[in-house]
Amino acid sequence: MLLSLCIIARDEEEWIVECIRSVRGLVDETIVVDTGSRDRTVALAREEGARIAVLPWNDDFAEARNRCLAEAQGDWVLVLDADERLYPRHFAAVRRLMENSWADGVQVFVRTYSDDSTLLGWMPIDPAQAESRGFCGYFDLPQVRLFRRRGTVRFEGIVHETVVPSLVQNGLSIYRADVLIHHYKERRNAAEREARNRHILELSRRRVDRAPQDPPLWYQRALAALEVGEQAEAVSALERAVALAPDNREMHLHLVLVLTLAGRAADACRAAAEALERFPDEPELLQALGEAQLAAGRTADARETLSRSLELDPYLYRSLAALGAIALGEEHEAAAVEYFAKAKSIHAGLDAPYLDLGLYYVRKKRWNEALSELRRAFAINPRRWQSLAGIGAVLFETGRYEEAREWYRKAAEAKERPAEVCARLAACCIALGQLEEARAWAEQAAAESSAWAGLPARLASQWG
Repeated sequence: MLLSLCIIARDEEEWIVECIRSVRGLVDETIVVDTGSRDRTVALAREEGARIAVLPWNDDFAEARNRCLAEAQGDWVLVLDADERLYPRHFAAVRRLMENSWADGVQVFVRTYSDDSTLLGWMPIDPAQAESRGFCGYFDLPQVRLFRRRGTVRFEGIVHETVVPSLVQNGLSIYRADVLIHHYKERRNAAEREARNRHILELSRRRVDRAPQDPPLWYQRALAALEVGEQAEAVSALERAVALAPDNREMHLHLVLVLTLAGRAADACRAAAEALERFPDEPELLQALGEAQLAAGRTADARETLSRSLELDPYLYRSLAALGAIALGEEHEAAAVEYFAKAKSIHAGLDAPYLDLGLYYVRKKRWNEALSELRRAFAINPRRWQSLAGIGAVLFETGRYEEAREWYRKAAEAKERPAEVCARLAACCIALGQLEEARAWAEQAAAESSAWAGLPARLASQWG
C-alpha cells in the first residue's frame, strides 16, 4: 500500500525540509500545495522530491487540503503541516494501521509543545527530552490525519478543517491510535505566531457565524481567542458551547479554567458548581473548582475541595501543588514540602513546586535555599519570569548586583512579566552606578503601570 504525504504551505522555508525528511522511509510520495510563498519554500520542497501544486490563497484551509488530496496517488494519505514532525518510532504502527481492513481513518494525537501552563490541557514534560526541544510542557489534540484516499473523502471547514464528517457520511470507520504528531508552532518568532493566530481567530469567527448551532465550532473559536489573549471572547464562546452541549464535560471544565484564568474567580466557582450538579464527584471539575476557590480567596473551601478531588484521583498533580501553596501561605512548611514532593513524583517536569517553595524562602530571607529551588524551577522552565525575577531578587539581596541585573534582564524579556521587573532592574542599575540605564528602566516601569508612575521623578530628585 502506498502512502502520500500531503502538506499545504506558504513561506515555510525554515520548516519544510525537516518536515519532509521526518517521514522519509515511511511515505512513498510527497505533495506540497503552495498558497503563495515569497521565499524558497517551493524550491526546497522540490529538492526534497516533493511534487508541487500552486493554489492562490482564498482564506479556506479545506480548499487547499482538498487540492492536495486531488494531487495524491497513494492508497492512504498522511496530513502534516510544515511545523509538524512524525518520528520513526511511529512508522511501524502507521504501516500496521494501513494494512488493517477495518480502519478507514485514523485519529492520532497532535502534540503541541509550549511553556504556557495556562493553556487548556497543558501537561508538564522534561525539557531535556529530545522531542520536546526545550519546551517544558505540551497539550494533545485528537485529529484524523491518516486515512484511505477515496474520491468521496474531503476536508470541510475554512479553518479547523477536518475529514471526519466526510468519513461519517460515507459510512467509513475511524480508529483511534496512540500515534503522535509533534507540533512546534511555538518555535516560530513572536510576530509570525501573532499574525498566524490572529488570522486563525478571524477565520474561526467567520466559520461559527455560518453554523452558530455547532458546539465544537464555538469551542474552537474559544481556543483561537485564547491563543491571542482574547480571554473575554474565549469565555463568551465557551459559554455558548456549554449552552449548546450541556452534557459535554470537557466544555464545562474548560469554561471553569478560562474564567479563573481571566480573573473571574467567583464566576468560575459558580460555573464549576453548576457543572458538578451534572457531573457529581468528577475529579477534574473538583480540582478546577478548588483552584477557582483559591483564586477567590476562599482558602478553607479550596482546601476541602482539593482534598476531595485527591480522594477520587490521587494523581491530580495540580491539586497537590495547590494544597502545597496553601500550606506555605499558612506557614506549614513541612506539609507543603510533602505535597510538593508528591506532585513532583507524578510529574518530574513540573516547575511550580520548586517555584512556590523558592519564593517562600525568598520571603523568609533563606537565600541559599531560595536560590537552590529557583534554579531547579528555571532548569525546568527557563522562560517563566517568576523564576528569573526570583533568582534576580536573591542575588540582589546578597549583594551580587551584576548577576542580579542579568537575571532581571532575562525576566524583562519574558512573556507577561509585570512592570515591577523593570523597577527592580532600575534598582540593580542604581546599585551598580549605571544611572542612565536605571532611568530608562524606571521610565519603562512607569509607562507600563501607574503603580510606578512616580519612580522616574524619585530617581531624578535623588540623583539629579
